[in-house]
Amino acid sequence: MPQIKTVPSVRSGAPVGGAPRTRAPRAQRPSGAPEKVVTHHESPNLTAAQVALRVAVTLSGAVVMALGVALAVIASLGVQPLSALPAVGARLTGVLGFPLTLGFFTFVINAAFFCGELALLRGQFPAAQWLQLPLVFVFSAFIDVWLNGPLAAFVASGLAEQAAVLALSIVVTALGVQLQVMGNTLITPPEAFMALVSKRGGAAYGNVKVAFDVALMVAGVAVSLLLFGDFADVSVGTLLAALLTGQCVKVWVRALRPLERRLPVGRLPFRTLPLGSDAR
Repeated sequence: MPQIKTVPSVRSGAPVGGAPRTRAPRAQRPSGAPEKVVTHHESPNLTAAQVALRVAVTLSGAVVMALGVALAVIASLGVQPLSALPAVGARLTGVLGFPLTLGFFTFVINAAFFCGELALLRGQFPAAQWLQLPLVFVFSAFIDVWLNGPLAAFVASGLAEQAAVLALSIVVTALGVQLQVMGNTLITPPEAFMALVSKRGGAAYGNVKVAFDVALMVAGVAVSLLLFGDFADVSVGTLLAALLTGQCVKVWVRALRPLERRLPVGRLPFRTLPLGSDAR
């Protein structure tokens, strides 16, 4: 009678032909294991040329913002909210005969917002961000450059022309704000302070900016009434700028997103403020 060999069942998991079974490694992540998150420290270092590009975007934002402020002055329908208090200061120095300009008092207000950043971040304030002060100097100086240079001979005559210049001022100012935030290297203290408040409070940056602009406008009116008995520098244009600049920033965020994606991403040779696109 022939001998019948018994073949072990594959289903049972027993080895066939004496060779142990092996399973192919699973490609998927084990259950419960955390996903790997690429952190900022794992990003490649930016080259000198890439850093220069990011800084150039930031500086261009400051220059564009200064143009927006100057256009608001030319429109003569009320200065930008951030310029409400500096305009009162410049008007006071005009009465007293001191050679201090709108740009000078803009620097003073920016320095006050810089102190607000220090108070919010305390020991976490990056040392390199003291370079915001030279950036503010560029911004403030260019306000006077625009007013006393390329725009010195331009006068908005008639309500229609004034309204058009005011609208251009709001759009240009919002563009300057967004360019600075996109550069994410340095940013003027008021915008940085508002972005920090936005990030900490979980509110949209545009909404936070509207709130601060209205507060600055009210402060400008109060000081002007106290010193001069009027509020000549704060008018309907100031209110419109306070209400619309933040909303225009939201539009520029979407419009400039393709450009923002083209900017180099990586580690800067210095620490930046915790802003980024999510702070807007």
